[in-house]
Amino acid sequence: MILKTRSVAISTAAFGLLGLGLLGWQIASKEPSGKPAQSAEVTSTSASGVVTRRAEATAGPPASASVTLPPPVVVTAASAPSARASIASKPAANSVAEPALTASVPIKHRVASRPASQPPILPNEVNRVVGQALGANNLARYLYLDPLIRRFVASVDGMGQQAAPKTLWLLKPAPGTLKLSDAKGTPPVPSVASTNSRRYAGFVRWFESTDTRKLVSLYARMYPLLQQTYVELGHPDGYFNDRVIEVIDQLLATPVVKAPLRVKQVNPEAETESSTPQRPRYELITPELEQLTTGQKMLLRTGPQQAARLKVKLKDLRRALITLSRPL
Repeated sequence: MILKTRSVAISTAAFGLLGLGLLGWQIASKEPSGKPAQSAEVTSTSASGVVTRRAEATAGPPASASVTLPPPVVVTAASAPSARASIASKPAANSVAEPALTASVPIKHRVASRPASQPPILPNEVNRVVGQALGANNLARYLYLDPLIRRFVASVDGMGQQAAPKTLWLLKPAPGTLKLSDAKGTPPVPSVASTNSRRYAGFVRWFESTDTRKLVSLYARMYPLLQQTYVELGHPDGYFNDRVIEVIDQLLATPVVKAPLRVKQVNPEAETESSTPQRPRYELITPELEQLTTGQKMLLRTGPQQAARLKVKLKDLRRALITLSRPL
């Protein structure tokens, strides 16, 4: 009886060991996809210089295996294919990204890094800081404030073109309507009246009175945002400070026209069919003047005397902007 009992126990143990062996073989032969996914961090740098991180799922190895994961993949602006950044993309409200450009872009007037005493202005601080520095009432009187950074960048770029942006323009229209003198000649052609320049007198006085050093200091602190916005608005290989100085040079080259500006009214069908009342639009009769950039034609409309005063301020700003390329 004892022998029988011992034989039964030995047989039972042998079957148990055999079952455990089969179970272990089945587990070892399964695909590792059944294990929970491990997270590998992938870092990418967009064309605007914004560094983002995302978790990428990778199959986990068997518990008994020792596997070394590859280092995170880093995509830089130089190695990534050139593409226009989405206009809808915006930086986080509590971060400022340093601008990043491809190495092939020649930069003429690089903005040097600011010291710790001049920290970058964050996106959610722009209106408050600029309003405190330049006067919130004056800003609201002459400028469209929201979104201030995007309007500023788009308008500077637009001033250097013949067609200005319609949706992101920074400057509010001058008060009143264009004042014309009686039409003369055959056929009769109206011209801009000399009194029309009074419409711009308030803005010219305010712009002249602004502290150039304060303006340039604000500009330098906002520059990471300005550069990032310039990339997002369709200039992935451009450097915004170079564009600013280029546009200032265009404005300074605006011809001096002392004779009355002859104009003609234009009413595109797309505008006359609009349910919203439209202001009359005018073009300059002289082809050489009509082909000037948007900013140059704006200077002409202010009148020769006020245009000369604005050029003095622009020269002062240009000199100050050039100093930004020198490390402090």
